Amino acid sequence: MSLLRWGLVLLLFAGCSTSFQNQVVHERLADYQRASKNYHAAEEVYLTLLFNLERYPDDPYLLEEKKIEMKELANLRAVMLQSRTELDEVVQQWELQIRTARSAQKNSRLDSTTVRQEN
Repeated sequence: MSLLRWGLVLLLFAGCSTSFQNQVVHERLADYQRASKNYHAAEEVYLTLLFNLERYPDDPYLLEEKKIEMKELANLRAVMLQSRTELDEVVQQWELQIRTARSAQKNSRLDSTTVRQEN
């Protein structure tokens, strides 16, 4: 599911609920968005370095900066992927909580209908 779809789904749920799960999901979404923004900013810096290295391939400063930026990109990618995994997990937990509550509600209605029919 794309980030836009996740955002729309989360906004839909936000309008319907202010549960603890809702708050956790929004916190994880903010974490993921922040990590993604940081990763993409570092990616732009890396691409600029590559452009400059194409023009000045023997520049020692650019070569050193490229190594540093590669490490930074790897670290930020790991953070971004971890935050995405955490977001997916809390969304799945929230969906499970909703399904469980819905199932319990259906069972409750069935039990009350059965009791009424028996009387």
